Amino acid sequence: MKKNRLLFLISVILFPLLVQAQNNDYTSKAMEILQSADGFELEAEYNRVKKDSLPMYVSNLYEMRLAMLFDQDEKAMNLIDTLIFKYHNKLGSFLVTNLILKKANILATGGQYAGAADYIRSNLHLVNHGDSTYLIQREGHHNEMRNVPAPEIIRPHKDCEITYSLHGTPKGRFYIVPVVINGKTYSFIYDVCAGHTSVTEEMAKDMGLQIINDDYVYGGSAGTSCKNATIDSIVVGDIVYRHPLIKINPVIDSSNLGVLGNPFMKGLGSFTIYPAKHKIVFPYKTKPSHKQHNMMDGRGLYFLQAHSGKEKLLFTLDSGASTSALLAPYYQKHKEWLDQIGIRDTVTITEVGKRNFQEFIKLKSMPVTVGKTNVSIKNVLVFPNLHFDFFGDQQGIFGTSFFDCFQKVTVNFKDMYVSVKK
Repeated sequence: MKKNRLLFLISVILFPLLVQAQNNDYTSKAMEILQSADGFELEAEYNRVKKDSLPMYVSNLYEMRLAMLFDQDEKAMNLIDTLIFKYHNKLGSFLVTNLILKKANILATGGQYAGAADYIRSNLHLVNHGDSTYLIQREGHHNEMRNVPAPEIIRPHKDCEITYSLHGTPKGRFYIVPVVINGKTYSFIYDVCAGHTSVTEEMAKDMGLQIINDDYVYGGSAGTSCKNATIDSIVVGDIVYRHPLIKINPVIDSSNLGVLGNPFMKGLGSFTIYPAKHKIVFPYKTKPSHKQHNMMDGRGLYFLQAHSGKEKLLFTLDSGASTSALLAPYYQKHKEWLDQIGIRDTVTITEVGKRNFQEFIKLKSMPVTVGKTNVSIKNVLVFPNLHFDFFGDQQGIFGTSFFDCFQKVTVNFKDMYVSVKK
């Protein structure tokens, strides 16, 4: 009898502690999922663990995060609503705040600025006072844009084609496309890696942009304050881009080039670059790839999964970079042989709002495999000290020197797939 009573007392004391410990483990796991920057690793992990008896809200968190990383916006927002409505008590104030901000950002990115502000306001009661402070700031930011029309793309019912020119030297060149604004033609860098369209202050004055509010923009390893602006329309070839959100960035060089970012490209579904012909084609209908995605969205940047030998690597797909590069995480892993064979030098890196000097090691070439296609990229720069913390553990950058290796490169935003042909 005493033994049974002792066991009963032990169970009464220990069971709540075990439950609390398990809940703490899941809370920690929930935070890890929300902060995951590598969709391919997260997808593989979820496929391994979803057979286990995971709590439903943890499964929902996996699926929501994967939907965000692979550009399934509607699915992500529906799962966020489910998590907030059903599980806010389990998740706690900080995680709920994170989820509210994620959905508001999806809405605002799609031009639903009023919807983003209203969504934050309608869920403020679910978070504590400390966490609500930043939410209220973001609500105010979106409210300032409440009456701004959503971006819209108007295009003819046919494939659209534009010709680009090259800016720079053969060792590092940008793709420059003509953009017509108020009847005047401006030069813009065609930049898959830019999460927004941007212009310099001088260009903004000349274009007569309508300034909306102040903002902050990230780029490379840095960020800077900027201004949001819009205009009735810009024209790219036969395509009219109405009410685009444009960032006005501080002047960082004398070239006075604008940047045509990926919201424009994503809105068209897909594009194909033909480097030898200096041509970009936007098909009227995007053909399904019928293949496993190899591209992911990391906070407005697009990452391509590729291989070098047997090593799997994650590269930003960056047509706004004149060269291809490897970053500090790659250098640390291969430090010994890189130090032996590489040629060291320094280069000026231009990031959003600033310039800095970076030491690099130059590789004559690097073998890369995309899908089943092998190619050798020439003159790859390895930066031992360059690590873009804000964008996760990316190992490299595929600049224009990557695109120029192929006869054509197709970027499919609907299926999150990049195909190449030599």
